Amino acid sequence: MKNYSLLLALVTCIVLTPHLTAQQRRQIRRTGGDTASYRSMSVKQDRFEIPITLASTQILIDGVKVNGKGPFRFMLDTGGMGGGRVDASLVKKLDLKPTGKVMAGDGTGRPGREMPTFELDSLEIAGAKFSGLRVLSRDYNKHGAAVRGHIDGIIGFGLFKNLLLTIDYSQRKLTVARGSLPQPDGKTVLNAKNEGVAGVDVQIAGQSYKAHLDTGAMGWISISEEIAKKLKFVSEPVKIGEARTLTGAFPIKRARLNGIAKLGKHEIKNPYVVIGAPLRGVNFGGFVLRDFVVTYDQKNDRIKVVPAKSVRPSGAPASARLGRQPITVTMDTKTGHPIVHAKINGKGPFPFVLDTGAGTVLLNDDLVKEIGLKSTGKTKIGDPSDPNSVDAKTYQLKNISIGNAQFEQLGAISWKGFPRSKVRGVIGITMLYDAIVTFDYPNHQLHIRRGALGPDAKSFYYDGSGYLTVDLKFGKKSIKTHIDSGNMGYLMLPLSMAKELKLQSKPRIIGRAKSINGTFDIHQATLDGNLNFAGQTFTNPTIHFNDRFNWGNIGSRFMSDYAVTIDQVNQRIQLKKPTPKKPKK
Repeated sequence: MKNYSLLLALVTCIVLTPHLTAQQRRQIRRTGGDTASYRSMSVKQDRFEIPITLASTQILIDGVKVNGKGPFRFMLDTGGMGGGRVDASLVKKLDLKPTGKVMAGDGTGRPGREMPTFELDSLEIAGAKFSGLRVLSRDYNKHGAAVRGHIDGIIGFGLFKNLLLTIDYSQRKLTVARGSLPQPDGKTVLNAKNEGVAGVDVQIAGQSYKAHLDTGAMGWISISEEIAKKLKFVSEPVKIGEARTLTGAFPIKRARLNGIAKLGKHEIKNPYVVIGAPLRGVNFGGFVLRDFVVTYDQKNDRIKVVPAKSVRPSGAPASARLGRQPITVTMDTKTGHPIVHAKINGKGPFPFVLDTGAGTVLLNDDLVKEIGLKSTGKTKIGDPSDPNSVDAKTYQLKNISIGNAQFEQLGAISWKGFPRSKVRGVIGITMLYDAIVTFDYPNHQLHIRRGALGPDAKSFYYDGSGYLTVDLKFGKKSIKTHIDSGNMGYLMLPLSMAKELKLQSKPRIIGRAKSINGTFDIHQATLDGNLNFAGQTFTNPTIHFNDRFNWGNIGSRFMSDYAVTIDQVNQRIQLKKPTPKKPKK
């Protein structure tokens, strides 16, 4: 059974739990276990923003300095008591000396673990500096690194006890400010239940519970078995693997709630619920919190929750189930299109084009009939020149699987004009929104994994307004360009640009291309010079021109020597030449 810690990642959520025994509490007092304390705090501005990187829903902060050294990467955990943690590797790197010990738990009620404490001279995040901060330490990368890569430490909830902290997943930023939230109204501003972690009263299927709002947990809503017995589900809970906390691993089940969960006035209809025997109470994880902008006011025990401006594309699935290990499948590129095999609602597998220029799943009419899909309605589709030119039917899919990766609850479309071929449809890149995807063209492989492409990954930012769009520069000339694996050509530009570029010869017509909206001529020429793109140099590249679109398009043949990695959550792309795989003997 796969360990789907995507659903309940408590690996790094270490809580000095209120359920400690009296002896453990005495041990904390003896060793100075108040890890939320620091001697002083200085803030350069009354309000400042901190950019974040998201690994699934885990919040990573780059550029943190410890004792004047760095930059380091920390994870923010509102389910973690105290001001922070440092990884064992950072303790060694900075030669930190322990100041005591503390007994730490994870909120499950199981016996905790003794951990060393340290005092940092300083910890700096953007415009704030905390001096004399007490922290705990252990190896935080033994298990969690498979999800979000290496971290140097954790920022705990208590670090911002004297400030307002606003978390906005959709805009990938934290806002830190002085001030206070208004009086609670029970709708958007709520009374907080602060036991050292972010807590608030919630409702699940009409019953009230105290819940933690936990950015360190990547799941949806996690509950105990005792609470699960009182709830109704769309179907029986099924075992999906195990979760791991500070005190060990335990099996978990998952089901979709037949009812509504409420956070203030905000309703969450039929959310996924994860059930584990050692769990106590209720935990709202990152997959719930990502849909809101949440502000924490620890001084006044208040929490403000408002809906986020969603940037999640319409073609993204409701959830994704990815194993701890990267998933690799064969990617056929013989035709110029990247083709992979996928199962639809458990049937297949069928060959599909994987298209970074498409935003949804497109199905052949004959495949729709073969697997017995029923249409849920009608819509309009088209190419970017006219997105609403063609009538199409809509469908709702239970899941699509590529290898061991499963993407659940997503839409699809079909229309009569879809070309008949051995390929049974197109999978738009947005289906893979929650995964890091690598098109390894030279080795004919597709890699799917968790994680993030941060600023340190030699990646570059792209504009995600519907397409993977970058600014392609030719000297002083710049043009918006789509990265489009569905285009099996090279680099395509508007024909009007041919006059502005230095070409080895005049463009000539070499054929015609077809889009949803019709056909058009393709002209070809060779650039006389180099094109620098994504840290790579392309010498005398072939360029195709057309008179239909006024933007650029980078196709599969242009990327054929590279492994192209795409992180849609953080809107970053990386190109590099992969190591060739050795042929099997």
